[in-house]
Amino acid sequence: LTISFNSDYDCFILQSNSFESMENPDGVYHKSLEIVAALNGPIKLAVGGDSPIRVAEVIELKDDGTTQAYIYGSGNIILPPLEMDMTISINNGPPVEISQAASVPKWVELQRKYVNIRKAFEIYKKQNLDWGDLYSIYETIQEDIRTEPYKNDWTTKSKENNFTQTANHYRHGKSKFKLPDNPMTLENAKNLIDNIFQQWLDSKTI
Repeated sequence: LTISFNSDYDCFILQSNSFESMENPDGVYHKSLEIVAALNGPIKLAVGGDSPIRVAEVIELKDDGTTQAYIYGSGNIILPPLEMDMTISINNGPPVEISQAASVPKWVELQRKYVNIRKAFEIYKKQNLDWGDLYSIYETIQEDIRTEPYKNDWTTKSKENNFTQTANHYRHGKSKFKLPDNPMTLENAKNLIDNIFQQWLDSKTI
């Protein structure tokens, strides 16, 4: 899998040997959607940001060296802040290794192997995660490990309790669940779930 930037099109180009068996642009487009769907969650967890990758066109390189673009939507292949451990080349120049997000390829494979990881990433890749989304990810992890994350030393008991109490207050109604004395902010809750999520993934093998 290679992602390169092409100044002629002002976009990122996704290249994959899985496109070679495609007989027409429609096939390439639908395969690219499949690849992008698997990348969105892991990339967001690794590098942050809230903008999903979008695929808008297929560019065919013809035998005579010319290109033909087939438009499928608005925008190009757009990535969040690009700091991934994948091969990046600029205008077909030498590939450059990017150090951040070295775990992304492994996480993509883990999605294919484990149903709960796939379920968690389906929630996680949404934009503007709220308390309900974060708690759903937490519940998915808890269901998978069959215990509380703090018992695996992935967080502290006090932080986990603060998260669950605060989340339940906003999820189920303010009158039913009282806020803790020092409620967790949504930003801190996202950071907590990110940390637990990554340690959960690190505990898995492909």
